Amino acid sequence: SETIVAHVDMDSRRTSDMPYKFYHNVKSIKEIHDRTGVIDFELRLKIKSA
Repeated sequence: SETIVAHVDMDSRRTSDMPYKFYHNVKSIKEIHDRTGVIDFELRLKIKSA
């Protein structure tokens, strides 16, 4: 199975690049979660670099 996550601009109602501030906020949250340690199952979630 495959999951695709996309940012939707609600003004244009189309997919678009995430605004810089929003992207870096999500990236910061992921980095904090990464510091909590290794999980005991496979997680294939990645954040595309800008």
